[in-house]
Amino acid sequence: MGKKDINKYKRFSGAAVTLALQQYELLGCWNKVAALDAYKRFNLTGQQMCEKVYASKTTKKQTGVKITIALDTPYEKIESLKDYLVHYLENEESREFFSDLSYKINDFVSKQALVLNFWITHKSNWQDVGRKNARRNRFMCKLREGLIALGIELTDFRMELQERL
Repeated sequence: MGKKDINKYKRFSGAAVTLALQQYELLGCWNKVAALDAYKRFNLTGQQMCEKVYASKTTKKQTGVKITIALDTPYEKIESLKDYLVHYLENEESREFFSDLSYKINDFVSKQALVLNFWITHKSNWQDVGRKNARRNRFMCKLREGLIALGIELTDFRMELQERL
């Protein structure tokens, strides 16, 4: 990349990014972030959120699991379950998922049950159905192990897989 090439990017990005281009030359790429051009090194872009790019828009793909637990389950146990699953995502499944597991207490069903939604964000392409099912099955088994280990009872023995864009 010559000086002419670097100078033509000044109008998009400013002097700081141009300086970064001069330092790293071919070690990075240009990304469009929030209507601004930004320079990122390749080793940093591999650690960013996986964006699914379609012809019309960019979206993030998350997978959700909905479980119904006993209403008298303490909040500390729910937090412990979240920590257990985050530990699993960080260590054993770090190539497949981001560790930004989130949950939401969604609803109270009658006077006996509490509905929880857990959401995980995946890194790689899930269009291969066989690999998608294998990843989901591993996560569901770990969720089951966590529920048993922490003594959390499922009141309605159904778990639903949801897709959220």
